[in-house]
Amino acid sequence: MQELLNIKQTVDVQEYYDRFALAMHRVLIHNNHLDGVFFVSKFLQGLQLDIRAALVLHKPRTVDVALSLALLQDDVLETQSKSLNRRPHKDFNKYQGKQTPNPQPGVLDAPPEEAKTKFKDKLQTLRAQRHAQGLCMKCGQKYAYMNYSRRT
Repeated sequence: MQELLNIKQTVDVQEYYDRFALAMHRVLIHNNHLDGVFFVSKFLQGLQLDIRAALVLHKPRTVDVALSLALLQDDVLETQSKSLNRRPHKDFNKYQGKQTPNPQPGVLDAPPEEAKTKFKDKLQTLRAQRHAQGLCMKCGQKYAYMNYSRRT
C-alpha cells in the first residue's frame, strides 16, 4: 500500500502507469474492496503537474481512461516543446537599442515626396486616358451623363 501511495511519475507516462498498475494489483490481491475512484485519484496525484492539470478537467472514471488522456496530453506537451525549440533563442527578447533613422525613408527606397509625386503623375495620366476614351473616372466603365430631374 505504501508503494501505491508514494508512487510518482519520474520519466514518462507509460513507465509510470506500468509501476502504478503493478502496485495497484498488489493492493487488490490483499483488499479487493477498494473502488476505481480511489485508484484514479491516486493515479492522477502521481502524474506531473502539467499533465495532471489537463486530466482533472476531464474527470476520468477509470485508470485506463486516465492513462489514455495522460498519453495524449504528454504527446501535446512534447509537440509544443519541439515547436518552441525550433526557433533560435536569439529571436526571443531581442534587445534593440536606439535605432538610427533610415537614410532613405519611404516606399521602395524612394523618399516619401517622390513617391507622392509618382502617384499623382500616374493618377493624372489615368484620368486623362479615361477622359479621352469617354470612361468614368471612378470605375472605368463607359460614361453616360444622365439628367435626373425632379418630378414636381
